[in-house]
Order: sequence, then structure tokens, then C-alpha cells
Amino acid sequence: QPLLFGAGNSEYMRSQNGNLMIGRQASHEFAGYNTLSIDGTTGSFIDLYATSTAQLRIQATSDNATIQTLQPIPLRFKTNQVERMMIDEQGQVGIGTTSPSQKLDVAGGIESSFLVTNNVIFGSTNSIAGASNDLTISSTLDNIVLSTFNGTFGDHIHCTNAFFATRPSVNINPEAGNIDFSVFHNTSTSVPLFHCDADLERVGIGTDSPDTLLHVDGTSKLSNI
Repeated sequence: QPLLFGAGNSEYMRSQNGNLMIGRQASHEFAGYNTLSIDGTTGSFIDLYATSTAQLRIQATSDNATIQTLQPIPLRFKTNQVERMMIDEQGQVGIGTTSPSQKLDVAGGIESSFLVTNNVIFGSTNSIAGASNDLTISSTLDNIVLSTFNGTFGDHIHCTNAFFATRPSVNINPEAGNIDFSVFHNTSTSVPLFHCDADLERVGIGTDSPDTLLHVDGTSKLSNI
């Protein structure tokens, strides 16, 4: 028989088979589990208090569920008693950090199949911003490095104010293994307009297999020689 709690002729809570129900009579029965069920005509919530002040609310209605802090405090997520993620009182999310400085602040690597940006800023000095299908990578520091990762990072494209000598430059393969560089016409990707063979140290125009230091496949014009 269930154990009933109420006042007058009204029942407010009952306990049955190790399960506790508030605002409902039907018991949730799951083998190996004890359950707490709360039901209300509009919804239900649980408030957690500290020093007589409500701090956290878990709430559900017919069309949404909410977990929210009720004071200007962060919401922290832990596994194995170690914090993994937090949302601070300003709504900024930190993963691997307890002091996020942006809407999303990740201390560590991020893996994604693709990234769509629209004026997104990472950090305070480096940014990736996109608009109208354009991508601009900028930095207030001296260097921008585009790399690939295959066990170790390869420094393939390096834009800098001073890398070789003291002049601004764009350098391909300054520190990594040789990577060819090609420029194609927008309607054809079969033969490049311009091609640098990094292994052979040759340049091809109209060909991707130059057999001399400069190989031009097609009509050429030289002026002021």
C-alpha cells in the first residue's frame, strides 16, 4: 500500500515501492531504480538553496525544460568530480577554463568537420571573421600561420611582418615538408595557370609538371630584356 501525505482531504505526496510522487498518483516503476516524480497543472520545478537563498532551479513545462541559476553565479559541469565546462554569470561558456573571456572559450584543441563563421572572434588579439562567403584571418601580432596536422603541425603558409630578413612577406613551406603551390582558373581545375613544384624547385605556367627552372606551356611575351 502507498504511504500518503496530505492535509484535510487533499493528497500532496505519496510513496510507493521506494518511489516518491508529488502531485501525481501513478508510480514510475523502473527495475533497479528509485524515482522522484513531480507533476503540476502548469509544470514543476525544484529549487536548490544555500543560506536561505534559492541558487539553482530545474524546471519543466509542457513545451520546454530549463536549468537556470537564480543568482549571478556560474553554472559548472563536472565529471569524476573534475570541472569540464562552465557557463559564467555573463553567459560565456568555458571548456577547459574557469575564466572564459568570449562567448565560447576553449582551452585545448577543437575538432570540427567544417566551420561557418560570421564575424566570430577567437581570443583578444587574433581573429577569424567571415561575411558574404569571404574569410579574413587577421592578427595584431607579427605572424599568421596556416598549418596542417598529421601527428605534428606543419608550418605551410606563414604571413609575417619580418620572417626572412626584415620585410613583410608571405612564405610557403618555411619550416615544413615541401608543399606544391598552384593557381587555377575558376572554370578549370585540370591544368593550373601557375604552378610551383617545391620538390624540384621549378615553376610552371600552363603546366603542373615543369621540366626546367621556368617552363611556359603556351605563347609567352618578354619585354625590356
